[in-house]
Parts: sequence; C-alpha cells; structure tokens
Amino acid sequence: RSHRQALAFLSANSGGWALNAGCGCNTRFHALFRERGLAIEGVDISGRMVDLARAADPAATIHHADLC
Repeated sequence: RSHRQALAFLSANSGGWALNAGCGCNTRFHALFRERGLAIEGVDISGRMVDLARAADPAATIHHADLC
C-alpha cells in the first residue's frame, strides 16, 4: 500500500525510470512501476539473484554490479 501511495505522486505515464536496488528478491514491484510508465533498471551484487531477476522480468534492464 505504501508503494502505491508513493507512486501516486507521479503523473500517469510521466516517463522516467525506477532503480530497483537488490532486484533479485523484489521484482514484485515492477508492475507498480510500469503502471506509472517507468522504465526499470535493477542492480544486484549476487549473480544468482541477477539470474532470478532476469527470469522474473525479462523486460527489465538488470545489472550485475555492486551498488556502492
């Protein structure tokens, strides 16, 4: 619920992008991001988690990297 409230501050289809840090375990929010017209980029340090994120959402751009 709080994610929907936060995203409500954006205009529908306003464009832009959302960064999903630690994306391997939380692609469940991607549908909410897309409802607002956001492109999705994810980053995870774990190769296994990157594989999971890519399998869960092939349309997202996923990076295997250390966010720091």
